[in-house]
Amino acid sequence: MSRSTQAIKQQYQAAVFAASRAALILVEAQARAILRRHPSLDEFVMGMGMWFFTYKVGARDRCGIRLTADMNRCLHEPRAYMRPLLDILDELNDDLKLTGEPMRFTAEGPVIHDWGVQNRLAA
Repeated sequence: MSRSTQAIKQQYQAAVFAASRAALILVEAQARAILRRHPSLDEFVMGMGMWFFTYKVGARDRCGIRLTADMNRCLHEPRAYMRPLLDILDELNDDLKLTGEPMRFTAEGPVIHDWGVQNRLAA
């Protein structure tokens, strides 16, 4: 690869990285806003090409079933109040692969990017 081609490739990769970071900040902001406005929702989870919200234990799902600790339900179906989040993902995910970035968080909690592995090792 020539130096000029390599330089262009590096510029392209830097631009994609910057655009991805900016888009992920928007995804986080929109998801947190949804979590704050809908107290029955517990977490936003994204990774491996998918995203969803989880319900809090004790909340009722869309069928009216009260959730217990051993019953994990997720909200996969888009709702009208999710439109700003859906717009970001619909418009940018194909190009930036946003849903491939693992992240999970509650309305006020920190963003967790690497859950699971360390928990199994600690057990």
